[in-house]
Amino acid sequence: DAARRQATIALKLDSEDAGAYAALSRLESGYRAEEVVLLRGIKFAKHPKEPLGALYSYEGTLLSNVGRLREALSFQLIAQATDKWGAPKASKVALIYADIGNMPAARTWIAKAAQRWPNHSSVRDNRLTIAGFYEDPRVARTILDEIGANAWGNDPSIGVWRRFIDAKAAASPRTTPDAVKVIMAAGDAGLISRETEVVMLAALGQPKLAIGAANAALDLGQPLQPRFLFIPVTRNIRQDPGFVSLATRMGLIDYWRGTGKRPDFCTDH
Repeated sequence: DAARRQATIALKLDSEDAGAYAALSRLESGYRAEEVVLLRGIKFAKHPKEPLGALYSYEGTLLSNVGRLREALSFQLIAQATDKWGAPKASKVALIYADIGNMPAARTWIAKAAQRWPNHSSVRDNRLTIAGFYEDPRVARTILDEIGANAWGNDPSIGVWRRFIDAKAAASPRTTPDAVKVIMAAGDAGLISRETEVVMLAALGQPKLAIGAANAALDLGQPLQPRFLFIPVTRNIRQDPGFVSLATRMGLIDYWRGTGKRPDFCTDH
């Protein structure tokens, strides 16, 4: 309530204040309510450039979370162009390129981000995601070595990523169960995000376990960013009967019906 009051006062003083719109968007519950604020801010806000870029970035993230990845790319590009020195914005451009299958562009953008901000948490996390889920295992291991060498202190998530990449590369029924146990334990311990846990399980051919992990997180009241449901790696989740109930539970079905905007996988031919 206090945050909302302060943001409202800010807009009364300056109706073009992007920071106030950005703050208000964080206070909304549900994709549609958040998007209303974001689009209003994008329409009326003019400055400062950092939160103005954030408005476009937040809308791009929202579109990714509801499965509209191709539209999300445009917003992430505008966000980065608006705030060229925003490390999260540059790495998000790289991630969305990887998600839509343009790996040359993804590599270019993530390399630029890593060169400028090698230890920024957003750059590091998105670099791990791109390497682990989209790169050849040999390339991914090299990137893990570099990230591990640059990390502040001992990063336990690196070991989990290595276990996952090794299991994916082996593609052996004998190695998968042990890797699955390590991944699920890491998710429970908070060593990796729940979203990363779900994608890892799907990538190892365990869509039901992946859906179960997502539902378990929701049971505990843990918020999830559902972008992970719409990337190439999780196609087997979208093909599983449990996908519809999970999407319903996360408010996605209501958004698609209410806006008439379908996710990319419903319009691809």
